[in-house]
Amino acid sequence: MNSLDAWREKRSNRRSDELKIIFEYDTISSAILANWKIEIASNLTKVIDPKGINGYFDLICRDGETTAEIGQYLNLNKENIFGGNDYDSDNDKITFTKINLSQSTIELGK
Repeated sequence: MNSLDAWREKRSNRRSDELKIIFEYDTISSAILANWKIEIASNLTKVIDPKGINGYFDLICRDGETTAEIGQYLNLNKENIFGGNDYDSDNDKITFTKINLSQSTIELGK
């Protein structure tokens, strides 16, 4: 594995841990919480209920792989998983949106 692949895997794993902390707080392992320096609150069971999330947008999603993983984790279909880039990108698991960085605009579909 080259260093770029190792970085991508580490980034993906960190994003997965972030999601688990947010959506599975009541069942998360203490090892994951310790890595993030988070203490368990005695009366907290859930930060966000994933059933209420209808879409996900990842600004500057690069190749879209992590974006797709998060969308799939949230049980979203491709039409509700959006990845924004300032260049054309191809990933059939998400819906790409074009970002114009010089104009600070995002072109969303109609």
